[in-house]
Amino acid sequence: MDRRQAERKEKKRSLNREKNQSSGIFIFSLIVAVLNYVFWHDQYIGLDTNYTIVFVVVPLICGIFIFYKIDKVFIKSILETKLSGIKDTILSYLFMFIVGLAFSYFSAVTLANMLFKVGMDISIKDAPVLYKSYVVKSTFRNDSGKRIHLFSSIHYLGKNGDHQTYRVPVNSITTSDERRIIRFKCKEGFLGYYKIIAYKLE
Repeated sequence: MDRRQAERKEKKRSLNREKNQSSGIFIFSLIVAVLNYVFWHDQYIGLDTNYTIVFVVVPLICGIFIFYKIDKVFIKSILETKLSGIKDTILSYLFMFIVGLAFSYFSAVTLANMLFKVGMDISIKDAPVLYKSYVVKSTFRNDSGKRIHLFSSIHYLGKNGDHQTYRVPVNSITTSDERRIIRFKCKEGFLGYYKIIAYKLE
């Protein structure tokens, strides 16, 4: 009996350590992700499937594995819980997957995004300035409702006629369907991606 109580206490302590550790990492990652989005909102031209795979999908998968490694006692305790049916089993697994996905996105994907930005800044340091022009489909001033909006949007047609969005400070444009030209001042970095330095609507 004493041995079982000791095992339960040790399991509870391990579970509390994991909760504190994973909660701390998640909250820190969330804060960094928000600051990264708001204050380091660099934008690029040419981001493709390779970028999505290398800097989003792979970090997302790695982050999920890290989450399950950090929270193995918590996950094990859920799996050992006697569930009442298939519905509860599915919901339990779905809950763990969503939590792992959120943890991974705010930690691993944010880190990968920051590394990408640093790498681009290094690679364009001595690159010449280039100009690229695209046809604007519409502009949208995102100031409706009671929520706080940080960005408005310029929608334009990319190189292959695909729809692209360039975000600007919320009060810098008005909503319009006028066909214009957006001219980007940019520099070419690695893998043929371009960092946008400035823009001008003509």
